[in-house]
Amino acid sequence: MDNRRIAAQLVRLARHLLAADRNAVRGDPKWIRAKYPGVADDGTPFKRGDKVLYWPRDKTFMVGKKAEQAWRDFQAQAADEAFMQSQFRH
Repeated sequence: MDNRRIAAQLVRLARHLLAADRNAVRGDPKWIRAKYPGVADDGTPFKRGDKVLYWPRDKTFMVGKKAEQAWRDFQAQAADEAFMQSQFRH
């Protein structure tokens, strides 16, 4: 593979990754730092400054391993959805 082809593939990949960030939906979960102490949806307490997964639609929080697994599941689902939608764009 020549350098031009590799460069073109890298540019396409970068555009795809940037588009994925722009396509985030308002209700999508996001990682935040807690401004106040609180309790996650499973009853686990968290302190101010802890990294928590926030779900805007439900206004709930997740912490720890459960949050990390939920984030991975969400990312996988979003990637699958983006791939399926890309099949219908012309």
